[in-house]
Amino acid sequence: MELLEKYEIINKVGLFFPVLVQELSFLGEKVFYKPKNEKIIVEVTEFINFLKQYAEREIGEEKIPKNFEGNYCRCGIVIIAKSFKREVGDSKPFVSYIQKLVQGKLENIYLIGSSTLNNRSFIDQISDEAQKKFNLEQCTSKKYKAKIKISGERKEVETYLILLRGPEIVRYYDKEYQEKFIETANRTKENK
Repeated sequence: MELLEKYEIINKVGLFFPVLVQELSFLGEKVFYKPKNEKIIVEVTEFINFLKQYAEREIGEEKIPKNFEGNYCRCGIVIIAKSFKREVGDSKPFVSYIQKLVQGKLENIYLIGSSTLNNRSFIDQISDEAQKKFNLEQCTSKKYKAKIKISGERKEVETYLILLRGPEIVRYYDKEYQEKFIETANRTKENK
């Protein structure tokens, strides 16, 4: 399947395309290599396949991988949708799971669920607890319209997403590229 078809599948759902764009942006901030490093291209393709699986999943399906653990891109998706946990205010299983993600050195954690007021408050509570316990930073919180599969049909729902980032972001540098960049920066300073 061509990349554009995969993008379209991800975009059709409406929620995971922003995750893709955000992760690619973070990847661009932390990887400084010569252009067209094959490892990065392969990993981005694998990440797109990961998000495509999420975009095509039926609501409640739990057999697909929850995390993407590549060499350069490391993120987890935490779907917060079980109403019985929300109704009793049981954030502990989610916070414990986030702890495992942090310990596994996942840099970005996406909390995703319904944007109903009760669920949004519950997601915010989980986010607050995780930030305090694990030194995470909340980068964004947004509501999105998503088209999720329910009983085989796509239905539009209001969805809420919070992005938490870990304190240790690994950056990758190519020594030759880095030296060239530093040399150019130094010459620019000297010419001023």
